[in-house]
Amino acid sequence: MFDISDVHGVYNALGSQFFKALFRAAKEILGDEHSCTKAVNKAANMETVEISQDHIVVVQRELHQLDDGLRDALLKETHQSLVTDPSTILQQWQPNEKKSVH
Repeated sequence: MFDISDVHGVYNALGSQFFKALFRAAKEILGDEHSCTKAVNKAANMETVEISQDHIVVVQRELHQLDDGLRDALLKETHQSLVTDPSTILQQWQPNEKKSVH
C-alpha cells in the first residue's frame, strides 16, 4: 500500500500494476516464450525492489522491436485491462487520513 503523499511509492505501485497488466497481455498475445513477454515479466515481478530504469529500457526495446500491429494490440489490451478493472490500482491507494463529511 502507498500513501498519496509518497510520490515515489505511488509511481512504483502504479508502475507495478501497469507492468502486471502488460505482462498478462503479452502472455496472451505473444505467448510465454516471447522475449518481450519475458522482459515484461521481470519488470512486473519487481515486488521488493523498485522497477529499475534498466528494466524499463529493456521492455521499451522489446516493444519497439514488435510489429506495429502487435504492439498496438498489446498496448490496447493493457489499457483495456486497467480501465476495465481499476480496482487493481485503487487497492494500492490509502489516503493519509480518513476525513468525515458533515
